[in-house]
Amino acid sequence: MKSPRLPSILEVVAIFS
Repeated sequence: MKSPRLPSILEVVAIFS
């Protein structure tokens, strides 16, 4: 399985934006 942390980081970046 691919690391499910990538999408999580993207969501965090969107929140910080």
